[in-house]
Amino acid sequence: MYRSLNTLILALVVSLGVLGGLGWYQDSRVHQRRIRDSSHRLLAGTAISVEQVTRMELSLPGSDSSWSFQRVEIGWRLPQYQDAYADSGRVNAILGAVVEGRGTYVGRWAEDSAHYGVTEQNSMKVALFDDQDALVTTVWVGLVAPGTKSGESYMTVDGTDPIYHVDSNPWPAVSWTPGDVYPPLLDRRVIPGALNRRSVVSISFSDRRSPELTKIFREELKPDPMAMMEPDRGPRYEWYATLGDGTRKRLQNAPARSYVKLILNLRFAEILGSRMALTDELLDPLVSMTLAYDGDLEDVLELRPTENPGEYTVYNVTTDQVFVVDEQSATAFAPALNFLLEGS
Repeated sequence: MYRSLNTLILALVVSLGVLGGLGWYQDSRVHQRRIRDSSHRLLAGTAISVEQVTRMELSLPGSDSSWSFQRVEIGWRLPQYQDAYADSGRVNAILGAVVEGRGTYVGRWAEDSAHYGVTEQNSMKVALFDDQDALVTTVWVGLVAPGTKSGESYMTVDGTDPIYHVDSNPWPAVSWTPGDVYPPLLDRRVIPGALNRRSVVSISFSDRRSPELTKIFREELKPDPMAMMEPDRGPRYEWYATLGDGTRKRLQNAPARSYVKLILNLRFAEILGSRMALTDELLDPLVSMTLAYDGDLEDVLELRPTENPGEYTVYNVTTDQVFVVDEQSATAFAPALNFLLEGS
């Protein structure tokens, strides 16, 4: 009898434990659902997407200036800075962080702004404008949330009280300090990334100083019949040069590719604006360089000396922009033939 009673008691304890566990599981799922449901889009109620933002104004701590970024047919530009191209990837990263970010309520602006860094002294301010150039909203971005590897931050929307812990962080895209001489998000490449150029097919040189070479170009290798069973890794190329006397020379692939990368990433020290806006006539170029790409696209760069020793201008005919470069950058317009031939 006692054994039957003990068995019954044990069965009751086990049943209560199972029921308790099921209850805890259900409560936990409800709790998690509530947490998930409390996370909502930062700009909920604002009918704008990243693609619909046509202008962005950016204000950063430590600066009395704000910078305006204008969406154009290709990428983004800085009207305040000689209409230079901005780094479209970084502009879009900031927009994505504030427009598409989702967050949970953590505090109130009036009481907790200093704690979360959403103050006028410490915040990034991002103002968004639509296609009518009307202000849609302004977002204040405060401190990076701790322990999230810079992936989350605190934000509030101008004119509202809540502060949110948001699942995005636009700060890494800025990469700017008050001591920088260039505006934030500036693309300093002579051939801006917004043009989205594909692979370089050839680079031709027109040099009134009689250069060693007049063109470098690539040729696609025919498939190796002995390697037909190997995985297809795409086309393979060899690089060649045409010398000033018409001779054709095989180049080393690695230095040829390095030189192409150097030209594509050539950076300016200053931008003067468009050629049409300059009052002084530009001299005949020392070198005119034509880059041909996959897709039958071309860019033409013209190198000229200035009155200052060791200083040159580069005119990008495609974008109608004139840049100042130093002597080291100017040497890229006359690559060393030995380096391309021997790789040393």
